[in-house]
Amino acid sequence: MKGLLQQFQATIERESLLPSGSKLILCVSGGSDSIALLHLCHQLSRLFRWQLHILHFHHGLREESDEEARFVRDLSQRLNLEFHLRTTRDFQSETSGLQEKARNWRRAEALKLREEIRADSILTAHHAEDQLETWLLKWLRGAHLSGLQGMSRSDPPFIRPLLDFRKNMLSDFLKENGFEWREDASNQDSKYMRNRVRNELLPLLRTLSREGIESRIRDLDNQSRLLQKELESQYLNWLENFQSSKGLWEVILQMCKGLTKNYHLLLVSNIYLLDLEQKFQKNLIALLYP
Repeated sequence: MKGLLQQFQATIERESLLPSGSKLILCVSGGSDSIALLHLCHQLSRLFRWQLHILHFHHGLREESDEEARFVRDLSQRLNLEFHLRTTRDFQSETSGLQEKARNWRRAEALKLREEIRADSILTAHHAEDQLETWLLKWLRGAHLSGLQGMSRSDPPFIRPLLDFRKNMLSDFLKENGFEWREDASNQDSKYMRNRVRNELLPLLRTLSREGIESRIRDLDNQSRLLQKELESQYLNWLENFQSSKGLWEVILQMCKGLTKNYHLLLVSNIYLLDLEQKFQKNLIALLYP
């Protein structure tokens, strides 16, 4: 069986994720996942002629944050890699929506750095369990069938090259090579929904499905992507070909003005899935998408 480094290289080459000569930003927290990503990319950087930049985020929320920043900085220096630190104190008084706000801040800062140094891609260390958690969170929050999907491996400029690998594979790689990392105690805090999904729901689902939950969610994810692709095609076709009607339809049209594309897609998909009488369905869609 191939080692993790060989499997990682095979994924990069098979999916054409990171071309040779690319300038890459690696988002590194100091945890096992991002430290594994750092070492994997560093070990392949000579082969692919990658130029690596390490980006660390200091949220100012935990006592351990200063030490984690020093740890990532020192590791970057030992590997002769450029280190970039972004800090904020804006989250200290946050009481709700903290994780989403922090995620948006990290994304914005990463994009700023990419612009500053003219990098090609931004790499994050999301792995297979993160993918399952994302899917389950969407399901719990009532996502539409066409949006019941996990993260994409490639969402330029963001690249997630570890989505095929489980967390234990990453930590085993670190242990086998004697690489250190830091543990974030907040990952065990049950006040965060994602942590409860990770620590409570996912282990239960694995037991009930006899370790088959990954393949079942992966199948549903693929079906959702196919449905979304079909509905996107229908959406574009309706926008291009249908003409508006008069009378009652104009009233409905006024009600629907100002909707974003995502809401239109949702509306169209529901019309489509309702299997209404064909003539009525076409009239309604013709109205909404003149």
